[in-house]
Amino acid sequence: MYRLAIRREETGDREGAEAIARQAADHGDTGAMYRLAIRREETGDREGAEAIARQAADRGHPGAMHVLALKPSLLTNLWPNGLDPDGMPTPPWHP
Repeated sequence: MYRLAIRREETGDREGAEAIARQAADHGDTGAMYRLAIRREETGDREGAEAIARQAADRGHPGAMHVLALKPSLLTNLWPNGLDPDGMPTPPWHP
């Protein structure tokens, strides 16, 4: 399912890619959503990557948010202040 989702993504059918990844998650394979999130991050779509990663985490992928947070580009661009233990972005600290 991941390969099919990526093919759809490559042809510009982002909605189709997400639908396939969600369908895989509905059948217990949250890895397809996670891999789609990684793919979007690699192509510079950080906002899309975060959205898909959150969906993967919500559907039970055990490390979707954690692993994405460890990627330096996402950590500094999506979550400049890191993530709280609940997976939510940490707000900026103001003295």
